[in-house]
Amino acid sequence: MEDIQSQDRPISFFQRIILVLTEPAKAFADIVAHPRWIGAFLIVVLAGLVSMQASFPYMMEAQERAFQQNPNMTPEQTEMMMQRFDPEKEVSQRIWMSIMAVVGGFLELLILAGLFTFGCSFLLGGEATFKQVMAVIAHSLLVRVPKVLLLTPLILVKQSMSVSSSLAVLLPMDQWMTPLGVLLMQIDIFKIWGIALLITGLATLYRFSKGKVAALVLGFFSLWVVIQVVLAIVASSLFGGLTGG
Repeated sequence: MEDIQSQDRPISFFQRIILVLTEPAKAFADIVAHPRWIGAFLIVVLAGLVSMQASFPYMMEAQERAFQQNPNMTPEQTEMMMQRFDPEKEVSQRIWMSIMAVVGGFLELLILAGLFTFGCSFLLGGEATFKQVMAVIAHSLLVRVPKVLLLTPLILVKQSMSVSSSLAVLLPMDQWMTPLGVLLMQIDIFKIWGIALLITGLATLYRFSKGKVAALVLGFFSLWVVIQVVLAIVASSLFGGLTGG
């Protein structure tokens, strides 16, 4: 009787966070039984905000350089965009970017939850609540925390945003948005880790085989990669046409 009660008792919040990264099968069994997503979501958002605020000067510098080197902008347009980097506006820019990061993070969570609820519940015929799917996805995104802990210090030491945990680091930063750069950015150790966690979580939730869930998750992911690469090709063609390249 005591064993049953101990299994029904939810794991503590911080223990669950650690187990997601160290023993995901055990963590997701608890997450499915006790689907709480807000805490994990807040940790992911907080880590992102800390990283953004710490690397803010280098983010602005990278954007400023991109505007200056954009051959499709007139000097007047460049000057207008450069006014956005007025040091007197830094506080408001930081606040605005923080708000957008929180809102964007929540929208991302909702979209992913809707997508995988549709995929697992309707396409594969499984049963789960939207809250459970939200909890699984929110916890699979926790891989962004160790990513932030690794990359943010490197950004501060290098004083540049040209830091990546993907194979895009093999290219100059100004080529990261090219079709090849976009493709290489998908080969990211933390992205692969996050996909593995998502597969484990959804397989635990829906009681599907990991192979069945992996086919769905990788199918959606591959489609998203194709869309990004196509957009990069279109952008490259458009800019090349405008510049006569």
